[in-house]
Amino acid sequence: MNIREFILVFTAICMCLVTAEYRKLIPVCEFNSCENPAGFRTSYCFCDSKCSLIYNDCCLDAPYRTFRVAIKRRFNNHCIFVHGENKHFWLVDTCKKSWVGHEHIKEKCMEQQYISGESSDIIGALPVTNPKEGVTYKNYYCGLCNDENVEELVEWQVKTVCPNKCILPQDVLQNLTFVESERQWGVWKMDATEEWKFYECYLLFQRPEGVTNGIRQCVSGMVSSCPPSWKNMTTRRKCKSYVDPVQWSDGPVYKNIDCAVCHNKTRENFRCVYDITRESNAVLLRLAMPVDLNAMGQWF
Repeated sequence: MNIREFILVFTAICMCLVTAEYRKLIPVCEFNSCENPAGFRTSYCFCDSKCSLIYNDCCLDAPYRTFRVAIKRRFNNHCIFVHGENKHFWLVDTCKKSWVGHEHIKEKCMEQQYISGESSDIIGALPVTNPKEGVTYKNYYCGLCNDENVEELVEWQVKTVCPNKCILPQDVLQNLTFVESERQWGVWKMDATEEWKFYECYLLFQRPEGVTNGIRQCVSGMVSSCPPSWKNMTTRRKCKSYVDPVQWSDGPVYKNIDCAVCHNKTRENFRCVYDITRESNAVLLRLAMPVDLNAMGQWF
């Protein structure tokens, strides 16, 4: 056996031992695991290299978890609420420090803290994903000021719900407009008395179909570090290193049981934090009508 073959065999043995060691790590909420069967609940943790390099959302048993210490991440992600999905996602919402460009682009990237349809600028509200890089940006402008190739960006779907049943899909496609004075989207349409009437509509944003890489759910406002007074460094490191959200009664959500312990919680009487998708919201998205951004002059 030559030296190259020896190194390959030695590396393979080490990887097997590391994998076996990680499989012994069982999270308190078993669905937040790399062993989680596909399709069994939506997990808030991940097991790919991006969980340490970009998102800091590794599962307890993720092989990459130990490599996250002192890593300088390329992207500045925040857990941001998206209307329509009615969930929080990891989104890049700032520009690169080294980016040199028009100040207007930077302002638009950082303009609002959540994703909603309460603006005439859909591009400023619409998340975009680069499946190749595995990253989602808060809007098109954030993609630009992070030097993204715009041709690789996939925009999320824009849909609208109009409460009045007289508004049809063709009305939305042809006449959807934004009334600046009311800060409201809607459709002008002639009513039964042949008078023009404005019918309110609401924009919703939904993940693009067929795109999963780079779209990651998160829990907003988690307690994710130990207080300065906590001296046990082992627990402190564990608290920062993995995601397995737990909660007591109606109190705050802790990133994992170790974060809870260093805030003087016991390992009893907690509940796991599940991904709860409200059925009413799912129905709303199914009933929503698509919006053609090209027809509105809102896309490039």
